Amino acid sequence: MATSPYSLAGSRREQRDKILERFDKVKGPHQKFVSLYEQRERAYRGELRRASNASRWKHQIHPPYAFNLIETIIASSVEQGLFLSARPSPQGNISLDEAQLQLARVEDVEALVAHEQKVDDMDAKQRPFFLTAAIGGRGVLKCGWAYSEGATKKQGIQETEVHDEDGNLMGTVPTITEITDNGILRDHSTTVVVDPRDFLIHEGARAIQPWEDGGAQCLFHRMYYSYEQLKMIEASGFIRDVDYLKDYERGSSVEEYTDRTSEVYAVDRRKDQIEVLEYWCFEDGAVHRAWVGNKEVLLRDMETNPFWHGGYPFIVGSSMPLPFSTIGMSEIELIMQLQDMLWEIQNQRLDNLELVNNAIYVISQDIEDPMAFQAYPGALWEVERPDQVQALTPPYQAAEIALQSEALLKGDLQNVTSAAPFASGAETATVDQKTATGASIVMNAAQQRMQYRQYEFQRGIKAEAEMRLKNCQQFIDGVQLAHIVGPDGAQAFREISVLDIQGDYLFDLAPMSESQMRSEKRAESTQFFQVAMSAAPAFAVSPWPLNLKELFLDMAKQWGKDDAEKFFSQDPQAAAVAQQPGGPGQGQGQAPPGPPMPNLGVTASQAVDASSPSAAGGIGGSPVQAMQRALAMGGGVSNNGGGG
Repeated sequence: MATSPYSLAGSRREQRDKILERFDKVKGPHQKFVSLYEQRERAYRGELRRASNASRWKHQIHPPYAFNLIETIIASSVEQGLFLSARPSPQGNISLDEAQLQLARVEDVEALVAHEQKVDDMDAKQRPFFLTAAIGGRGVLKCGWAYSEGATKKQGIQETEVHDEDGNLMGTVPTITEITDNGILRDHSTTVVVDPRDFLIHEGARAIQPWEDGGAQCLFHRMYYSYEQLKMIEASGFIRDVDYLKDYERGSSVEEYTDRTSEVYAVDRRKDQIEVLEYWCFEDGAVHRAWVGNKEVLLRDMETNPFWHGGYPFIVGSSMPLPFSTIGMSEIELIMQLQDMLWEIQNQRLDNLELVNNAIYVISQDIEDPMAFQAYPGALWEVERPDQVQALTPPYQAAEIALQSEALLKGDLQNVTSAAPFASGAETATVDQKTATGASIVMNAAQQRMQYRQYEFQRGIKAEAEMRLKNCQQFIDGVQLAHIVGPDGAQAFREISVLDIQGDYLFDLAPMSESQMRSEKRAESTQFFQVAMSAAPAFAVSPWPLNLKELFLDMAKQWGKDDAEKFFSQDPQAAAVAQQPGGPGQGQGQAPPGPPMPNLGVTASQAVDASSPSAAGGIGGSPVQAMQRALAMGGGVSNNGGGG
């Protein structure tokens, strides 16, 4: 049945017209960002532009150097196995007791956020978030809550009636059968990666959230749904008037940019899709939201922000943020011109080499039949003078100059991005990199820049965790089960009440990758643990005994063992062994009774260091002396290995 033409009146019409008017104002400046993003994305994929000087040569090779460098940066930034440590951030007139209570519930907050991120597969969303930021200078995340109900199926046991030949009931038999029931399909916090080209923000914004200086007055998230998807959303009561979108031409007016799928595979990713504008604005001291379909149908009226955090549900990240701007510097922007220059020199060199490698002969004009000179192995040419036929030798030095220029450009590409300098033998003339000192200077500087870019990327991940926790505080009803790793590495679940996660928390990302900073922290924690263990016997007889378990957990955390609880056995027999004489529970320095142990060469306390012993029983620096001591402790063959 045909629907009547869509029309609005009154305040609803004013709302829609205001939204579309703001969209037209934002769309113009945003189109410049879209053009630059597409240009940089093509450079990332290694596409040769027709306007490039490198396309003028016969050879038109264009290796994707930018792709390799960007992927190196992304690989060093993505953290596999996210773990975020939480700490309370009391706000307002909170009492000391309430703040201490938040501190005691930190483990519950960390376990809940880690569980929610695993369910939402947050690890897989890091790469597209970082990649869009590396290409366009701005990566965008959108936080929300995924909830849907529907038919659930499972295998179960039901009693099946058994009848005799006359139809009389004889009894029931348990049978495995398919059970269909209505239940919850999804009910968890979620974060999606937004295409920066579909994220339109007020051009005067210097920040995203409205409470920040220069916060965005309005922003748009351009989404695409099929008609069937919109009908499903309408059935839940969230939107209305979807039937008016049925007769619209699908995919129209949304071809504002292209992507790799469209160019390489000739696929229209917006085919049979309906454009939906999600409008967010800050008015009357609060954030509001509305939906408009195909720039015509008001699917959801203007409403107050449904999220308790009170801000826009978007997070913007960049590895090189610029002050007073929501768009940072992109990695591609640094290397686009260098990549074009490298392609141009390479194509020119290959054209020159093709000319040099061809056999060209200069034949004198007085030769009557030049075609008689056939070039093949063992050919004999009869000439009156040797200078009548000569091989043309073009200058080959041009190829060597080109190779040197290419090496310099490759070095610039890696040094500008700080991505694996010296990985391909590239070099620049800024530092004498032929010495160990020069190489160390460049490598240390590159590591520092990479670590800072990783830090800036991960600021977005920390902000996402804080907003995810706010959504959990709002939408979790009652108790949530969170998967954890318990003692002895056992898999377990923890019941977390929504009342135990209330309050304001900040998150820090515990890096899982190896780095110089982490190595230093490991060494410091290990040394501190050893000092604490040596002081443990003295503190054991004092009113302030040391908590050795917490000391070990702190050291294990620096080694990336966040599940160190599994190392503590719950076996009663193991605890009994620890309490036996000489066991771990007796403390250090209490050796079991028996004959004295031989001197194993431990440096005496009076010695300055291991190479200068100053008391009996110390060790020397001579390898001969060390061998003699080892043989003496062994007792020799005649003593059957005895010590005396």
